[in-house]
Amino acid sequence: MKFLNCFVVIIFLLPQLLFSQVEDTKAQKILDETYTKIQSYKTLKIDFTYIMENSTKNTRNENKGSITIKANKYVLSLDDQIIYCDGTTKWTYFVNDNEVQINSVNADDELLPNYILLADYKKDHYPKFIRELPKNNKVINVIDLVPKTSKSYYKIRLEIDNNTKLLTSASVYNKDNNTFTYVIDKLTPNITVEDSYFVFNVSEHPNVAVNDMR
Repeated sequence: MKFLNCFVVIIFLLPQLLFSQVEDTKAQKILDETYTKIQSYKTLKIDFTYIMENSTKNTRNENKGSITIKANKYVLSLDDQIIYCDGTTKWTYFVNDNEVQINSVNADDELLPNYILLADYKKDHYPKFIRELPKNNKVINVIDLVPKTSKSYYKIRLEIDNNTKLLTSASVYNKDNNTFTYVIDKLTPNITVEDSYFVFNVSEHPNVAVNDMR
């Protein structure tokens, strides 16, 4: 479940990096533009490819997933897990086991949504512009977010389309030599979705085992 939490923090991380003590003006400008663009959407659905690599073990795993976001609410689907979050409570549903685990939301654990929304990125990271990269007939801005204090990862690398100002991929580089990359395959803004969508409905899952850990 660690990789799911990583994905959740990427989406919500942008606003606080805007006031970094070590200021990289080019990185700040690009992140500001991306943050403004993302915040203009009422809702957001992203289909993505998740890649986990380990440079030491020479392993690579790849899966498809999706996340739907509305303010501080989201539904994240990846592998056999679906995470529902209404901003206060988080339900992790294990599809194959027909089991749901319930937790209170801890903002520090919501890595993927934080990265995508660039929420609070200035609070915990220094932004650093790396380079412009030609990729798939696009100009991509590569920016690293370096944590101000010790974390399990030593950087987050963002790739942002210079034309659309939207995130195209995010990679979390862990100190244990694992790299978690989320490549955005499709981004659909302003879809219609009710608040009830972000709450796990027990009645829709007969005989589900409920593990309330709040």
